[in-house]
Amino acid sequence: EAEDSVQALIAASANRNKASAIKDMLMIHKRYKDSRYREFEREFDEQFESETNKTKIYLDRSNRKLGGVCAGVARYFNIQPLFVRIGAVVLFFVALEAVLVAYGLAYLILDDYRP
Repeated sequence: EAEDSVQALIAASANRNKASAIKDMLMIHKRYKDSRYREFEREFDEQFESETNKTKIYLDRSNRKLGGVCAGVARYFNIQPLFVRIGAVVLFFVALEAVLVAYGLAYLILDDYRP
């Protein structure tokens, strides 16, 4: 019964916001205080985080050369950071001010990536 409830909740989480899904998960967790369901909760969080990380650009400080902007853009588009860096250098020579402003704003605005 409890496993079915948790599986249904995980399956339905893609169509709902995280707050209501967490509220449901806490209700199930309180009802069935068992370590097995903590594993389901962890899987739910990992699934939700992996889905949300695909929709936003983050600074990737683990692969950074300067601020992590190019590495974050590369992670978002699922390509090698080298290609984004080469593109940034080419654009740097073409439109210096625009690239500096865009990189600076991205560095200030984007959040850090947390795996």
